[in-house]
Amino acid sequence: MAKARPADCRDHALAFTPDSRALTVAAADGIHGWDLRTGHATPSFTADGLTQVWPGGDGAFLVATGPHRLVVLRTAHPQVAVLSRRIDADDWDDIAFDRTAGAVRYLNGSATVVRSLALGTAPAAPWQGPTAYRAELSDDGRVLARSVETGGERRVQVLDTQVGRAGRVVFEPPATPCPRTESCAGLMALSGDGRYLATGLNPYAEGQGPPRDRTRITVWDLAHRRVHATVVIGAAPGGSLAVDGLALDTHGRTLLVYRSAARPAVEVWDVDRHQRVRTVRSVREADSVTAGSEGVRLALRSDGAALVTQEGLVADLRAGRMEPRVLGEDLISAAAYGPDGSRLAVGDVLGRVTLWDGAARARLGVLDATTSDPTTDATGGVTALAFSPDGGTLAVAGAGGTLHLWDLASQTLLGTALPTPGDDIRALAFAPDGTLHASGAHVPVLRYDLRPDRLIGEVCERAGSGLSEAAWKTYLPDLPYRRTC
Repeated sequence: MAKARPADCRDHALAFTPDSRALTVAAADGIHGWDLRTGHATPSFTADGLTQVWPGGDGAFLVATGPHRLVVLRTAHPQVAVLSRRIDADDWDDIAFDRTAGAVRYLNGSATVVRSLALGTAPAAPWQGPTAYRAELSDDGRVLARSVETGGERRVQVLDTQVGRAGRVVFEPPATPCPRTESCAGLMALSGDGRYLATGLNPYAEGQGPPRDRTRITVWDLAHRRVHATVVIGAAPGGSLAVDGLALDTHGRTLLVYRSAARPAVEVWDVDRHQRVRTVRSVREADSVTAGSEGVRLALRSDGAALVTQEGLVADLRAGRMEPRVLGEDLISAAAYGPDGSRLAVGDVLGRVTLWDGAARARLGVLDATTSDPTTDATGGVTALAFSPDGGTLAVAGAGGTLHLWDLASQTLLGTALPTPGDDIRALAFAPDGTLHASGAHVPVLRYDLRPDRLIGEVCERAGSGLSEAAWKTYLPDLPYRRTC
């Protein structure tokens, strides 16, 4: 257990929660805490250079500072920062966490200026105990499917994301027990229109082959909460029954079944006829990534004609050809096609995003997606990607709980990171009106209203007024004056 040392006892290096039941210390290796009733250590946040801690109002949050740095943490779950910001000021005279306004305010060293950092609605987002290991949003963000663990059992839940109903579980398919004593990978795929959900299990056990039985994939009709179809997957050449990934097309008519055997293949199934219509095999073996407990992630183009796997395989389903490609700067962690299928974004474990044309033949650029923001030091692999409806903006979520927007025409970052609740983001989707939906491991539904008119109104409200004619001539001398607010 970490111990507080005399050297740690600087001004604001120690902080009690408002109820005096816990103590937090800023140490050389990060932020540590203790429950004073039991003496047990509470979850810690590992980071260098943090020297002071400040209580966050009701004790649910904590603010930690150091030279040129400010971090906001959720007290009970500090592993991922709510906000990690580099700032210019060195001296802190006082800091306050305003949960009602969703902001952190700090007084500069000369006590002449109060600065505010907006956290939006992230601090008020309800935190859920069960962890979502995987999440998928419909193309318009209205429907969310999550794989969660409750009572030691993996289950799939379907949630509504709309205002007034956000986070409400609307359907939960019966859990299927893992056969025999095998371990299982839980498989899941949501159709683009959010009307159908495919679920299944991929039994596996280290050192053993899968049980000699067929693998069944159930496609659910979410509008009527019932089974739409059951697809029975037989053995692949060589006898393997393993199914490593699933995808549904936009309207749930076609099921794509990925099998990463020695020679990977994608099986194309007609859902209504319960029939396999073709199999597309890789031209050669791939450097396979071991499927995790949620299977291999697949990205399907909107026209259903192309598919990319987490293992770096690109399938042309019309031509019947699949081959491994080097799509990212490192191992692939996320991929997404643009709404019209003309572009592909591939994120890797180092936090970069590589942009391709829709055929994944021409590389269009590389974004330092989770590492380019000069105001934050949070980095990590890409966890989710989404294109805006017009294809001009890319939302990128990182393993450090970060969320950024990129302008694809100029391949530049749009502003600073969006506020998040200190949660790893599992899925992203834009609504037709530009609202961005995000789903995390513990906060299932977050909404970001990115409509230009609303953003302009917010900026004007914060500024109090627009630029005067004199200020316009100073900062924009080459442009004719127009009223901004």
